[in-house]
Amino acid sequence: MRMASKFRFEMLRKKGGLSCIQVARILQHYLDGQLDESATAQVAHHLDACRRCGLDAESYRDIKRGLAQSSHPPPPERVERLASFVAHLVSEGEG
Repeated sequence: MRMASKFRFEMLRKKGGLSCIQVARILQHYLDGQLDESATAQVAHHLDACRRCGLDAESYRDIKRGLAQSSHPPPPERVERLASFVAHLVSEGEG
């Protein structure tokens, strides 16, 4: 199964699909509904084909849901840790 996912992703890249790094850079905009129709479709297609990026997107969705359900703003140190975590994920995607 893992080989099939890798093959699907490689096919996307050969056909001009987005790379993991490109998706990581615009994922928050995608989740916030800030991309145009074409970019939204490209990111959605990548997330369907790439398990790792799909899991990253689901993690971000869970974080956003948790923050939205909170009646109090998160403490600044938690926001800082979250920003550091996101930066780490993006840097892993670039390596």
